Parts: sequence; structure tokens; C-alpha cells
Amino acid sequence: MIMKLSKYHLKKCEKFADDQLKGSAKLYAYRGESSKLKMREDIIIGKLAEVGACKYFKSKKPDFTIYERSKKSYSADLKLGNMRIHVKSQSKESVRKYGHSWLFQRSDQIVRNATPFDFLVLTSVDLDKLEVTILKIIRAREINRWGECRVPRYRHSKVALYLKEIQDGYDH
Repeated sequence: MIMKLSKYHLKKCEKFADDQLKGSAKLYAYRGESSKLKMREDIIIGKLAEVGACKYFKSKKPDFTIYERSKKSYSADLKLGNMRIHVKSQSKESVRKYGHSWLFQRSDQIVRNATPFDFLVLTSVDLDKLEVTILKIIRAREINRWGECRVPRYRHSKVALYLKEIQDGYDH
């Protein structure tokens, strides 16, 4: 399922990324990323994916609040009734390099102890076309295989989920 976005969405996500980086650059660096341009792009891609998921579910708008580091959490990006929706994104360029895959913090509850109400929306984002492709929606508890990151600098804090290794879920 492809969700079309607008330049308005892009501008809003760019502003969010700039504001987010003011207080979170050290956190991203700890997690293995040193390039501020890459950090900014990752934030934009992630927030565009949330906008696309909101459009798909016809739900409220994504949260554009900038949280202090101490108030950041692994909470769901969207809530629909009892369902907790965690939107994961990947850029078109990243897909070309690594295949469809998403990174998670090793300490994330989704990895360690997902509940029956946690769902992942796995997306690919094309910045040039302003499109979010929803590739799969899967109950997080159904994931039984987490992989090692292909990028060595992320391995100390992250694990990867590779689309080709997911057997169950709802394809789009």
C-alpha cells in the first residue's frame, strides 16, 4: 500500500528533525551515528513514515512533540483502541544497500517482551516521490528471529529485523 504525502508534510518533518537534533544529537551518536546529516535524514524518514501510517489507519496526526532525553520512551507511535502501533521506517537508499530491514534498540520492549497489543508497521520511504510504502503489518510477538545489524557500529546497541525472515503477518 502506497501512501502519498505532500511538501507540507515534508516541511513539517524537516522542522521536527531540526528541532529534535538540538537536544538529541548525543543520544544518536551513542547509538552509533556520527553524521548529523544522516541523523537528520533518519528523523525525517521516521516521521514521514508515521504520517503515512496515520493516513493508512485514518487516525489522528502523529506526535510532533520534542521530548527531553529523560522523557523519551519506546512507547507506541499510534494507539488504535487497545492496539499499540510502532511504525518502523527505512529509506529507499537504505533498501538498496541492505534490503528491507529495520533496526531496533536491544533494550526496546518490542524486542525483549512485546505484548499481544504491540504491532509493527514496516515501511519504506521514498523522499523523492514523497511516498510511504507500507510493506507489512505484523504482531510484534510473532517475530521470533532478530538478526545482527549489517553495519558494525550499530551492533552494540541494536538488532535488525529483515523482511525476508518474517513468515507471518499481514502483507501489503
